[in-house]
Amino acid sequence: MTQLPLSTHRFSPLILIPFYGMLLALGWGMYLQLSSLLFLAEENSAFERIQGQDWVVWADQDGHAVAQAVHPLLNYKAFLTDNFQEGDKLLKINYHEVYKAEVADNISCAAPPGKTFIYQLERSSSSTGLTARTNLQWVNGYRLSYHFNEMGWGWRLSLWLSALGTFVAFVVLLILLPFLRKNSKALGSLGLVVVLGLLLLGFILGHALYLIVESNLVNAAFEKFFFAVFSSLTLAYAMVFLAFRWQGSKLWLLPSFAMGIGGIAAILLLSLQGRAWGSLQPWIERAVLLFFLTHLLAAALLWVWAKDRRPSTRRLLVSGFIVILCLLAISGLFSASIHLQEYALFLTQILLFFPLINAAYSQLPFGKVNVVMTRSLQYLIFVAASLFLYVAIRTLFDWLLPTNPYRAWLEIISLLLLLLALRAVYLANENRFAAYITTSQQQKLEQFRTFVASIPQYTSSDKLREMVTTQLQKYFETEEMQLWWVSDPQLEEDFPAFYKSLEEATVIWSRNKELSDFQFSPNEEVKAMALGYSLIAPVSVNEQQYGLLLMGRKKRRVYNLSDLELIAQLIQQMQLSLNVLQLLQRERELVETTYEANLTALRSQINPHFLFNTLNTISSLIHDSPDLAEEAIEKLAFIFRYTLRHSSQKLVSMEDEISLVSTYLEIEKIRFGERLRVQIEIEPEVRECMLPAFVVQTLIENCIKHGIAKIIKKGIVSIDAYLEEGDMICEIYDNGPGIESERIEKGTGLNNILSRLEKTYNEKDLLQFENTGEGTLVRLKIPGV
Repeated sequence: MTQLPLSTHRFSPLILIPFYGMLLALGWGMYLQLSSLLFLAEENSAFERIQGQDWVVWADQDGHAVAQAVHPLLNYKAFLTDNFQEGDKLLKINYHEVYKAEVADNISCAAPPGKTFIYQLERSSSSTGLTARTNLQWVNGYRLSYHFNEMGWGWRLSLWLSALGTFVAFVVLLILLPFLRKNSKALGSLGLVVVLGLLLLGFILGHALYLIVESNLVNAAFEKFFFAVFSSLTLAYAMVFLAFRWQGSKLWLLPSFAMGIGGIAAILLLSLQGRAWGSLQPWIERAVLLFFLTHLLAAALLWVWAKDRRPSTRRLLVSGFIVILCLLAISGLFSASIHLQEYALFLTQILLFFPLINAAYSQLPFGKVNVVMTRSLQYLIFVAASLFLYVAIRTLFDWLLPTNPYRAWLEIISLLLLLLALRAVYLANENRFAAYITTSQQQKLEQFRTFVASIPQYTSSDKLREMVTTQLQKYFETEEMQLWWVSDPQLEEDFPAFYKSLEEATVIWSRNKELSDFQFSPNEEVKAMALGYSLIAPVSVNEQQYGLLLMGRKKRRVYNLSDLELIAQLIQQMQLSLNVLQLLQRERELVETTYEANLTALRSQINPHFLFNTLNTISSLIHDSPDLAEEAIEKLAFIFRYTLRHSSQKLVSMEDEISLVSTYLEIEKIRFGERLRVQIEIEPEVRECMLPAFVVQTLIENCIKHGIAKIIKKGIVSIDAYLEEGDMICEIYDNGPGIESERIEKGTGLNNILSRLEKTYNEKDLLQFENTGEGTLVRLKIPGV
């Protein structure tokens, strides 16, 4: 269904008017409160200090302040040999009697971080049940920004939620990255929502981890930095998400932008001046969270009526749930209770997920979800295993070498060795591990890739078409599937126009423009839509139209980028096989018409051994290195095109011949890997020199087949072409076992070259061979260039 511009929807203004009314009322109340606090800050410098805290929740009980809860952050601090405990009864602070929890909280809150207090406590022994008085010297900490200062369970849950959220946001960004690169202008607001969501959740996680590993809970420099940056990001996150959901004129959003940008500027200015702390800080936090919640409330309502006047039940339920959470959080922020305020903060942190997921939800199914999730989980498991090993190693070294001066280096080396061993074990047993974690969809994918690798085995284009359509229907679960060749009558009208447009753009047409934004001409686009297919892809052989693949809708879900890559690989492999079949057909035609000379030339141009080895190499690469397999297919296709194009030419330029040879050697480098090194030096003066076609290529093929392939050491092939006394000299060297005179006399390919050179130039000895003892040197002379 086509999405209507929201600016034409009669409900849009009705949604924004109460939103701006609520925002204006909240903004005005916050402005009055902050103005009064700023005035007090001018009169009293204590208002500019960041608030302190003792990390304890005090409660009134039996006429005394009793430690109801101790912040879990203190459990991570090994340097704290003595600490508050739940149930501690407070008697005195700095030798002054304290009976009320409110008084204890006010004392720690008003004192700056770093202030030392002496707490006199009455503590019960857990083992004996006896009570005893103890003095605890305690350094005052600082109030956490946008975090839980009293609710310990909230602090723990926030840590795990932010870790999960950061991972989810990172995965979502990886999935959407191909779309954002291709269409950054149209999807810019979506990209901003995802990036800001990742930064926000990442900042919460980074803040919690910093508090865990930081031993100094007195220096609040990082806390001030986190407060300023997180406040600014939250305001920007709210504005961008509302703009993403609003599809009408952006002039309606100017008040929101003005308040958000003004708030960011004010927070940064107050932070730089050192005036954003003390009593002012909680109110700034409250204002920022209220701004986010009101924007989220408006965006949720916009989402409900974004497409039609009758929203779906699912949308109503989700948006209703979000609205309820927003209203609960807003009411909690206005509460005088610290606990209710922290409940509101917890709800707000949960709601940070909604813009991220809601904005990306419609786009995610088209991305490489399975690929990204699999790789992300693999890296996550690797990181978790690394952390586990590191903890185990540290524990072991604490027991074995507690005072060794080289302990840190030994820990690092041990960790690296264990990780390498773990990787070796995994690679050696990868198939066994895969059996326990492979899903049915992954099994289907492996079967489909196995079929793609087996395509070169088919010797009939009709049989190939039958198997391709069967496998595509089986994998994608679609009944509408056609693979038409150019000779089929169904394509007499539509095929030329569709194929020409697709081939010129080198793309696959998609009904869903999220996958491919390519469009035919208006008339052709109407025809394509009328056919009812989701994807249309061209099939070419030797740069000529050969067929058209048309795929219907999937029964489940939609086509995504991974599907398009699979289809592209299938088409490439199919085109390669059709190229081979076309060559075989041409060979049969030459036999039937008894053109033996042309047949010999064609056979000498494409060596069956080379073709067989290359196809085997490609088949083995499709599973492990599909990108490398695709590269090999493209290069082999170039050789086919070159061969068919020049098979009837007697002479070609040296530049064309070197282009063929370079492509041939690149394929051999894929096959041999690091075992093959190539050196080519061609003087500019000889590039336009004409010589018999395929002469240099045949000589290089002999170097590989009889030289490099027969040695274990690293192989070298060099080509050096230059002018000498008006003749072109081309020297070809390989460091193989050396050529034998018997092979020169009996070699079919070499004799063919010698015969062609002699007939072309009426000279002998234009091709000379030398066994250097370290390889073979071939000297080719082209006279009178």
